[in-house]
Amino acid sequence: MDSLSQQRLSAVLSASYSDAEIRNALQVLDSRFTENSTDSRRQLRVDVQAEVIRSNAHIVREFSKISEVL
Repeated sequence: MDSLSQQRLSAVLSASYSDAEIRNALQVLDSRFTENSTDSRRQLRVDVQAEVIRSNAHIVREFSKISEVL
């Protein structure tokens, strides 16, 4: 195991499941990630990035509505 993998593993293991953000992230990941393969990990990354882009676009549209009113 390389040092980056060890650092990631240490970070995950040091996170407390009682932390609400960690717990919510694990629940979302559990619902989206059903198979641990290279393709499924890649697809998960693509799906999350697409969701972030859609969310950011929505925020920009909402701010543009506000700027039109002002």
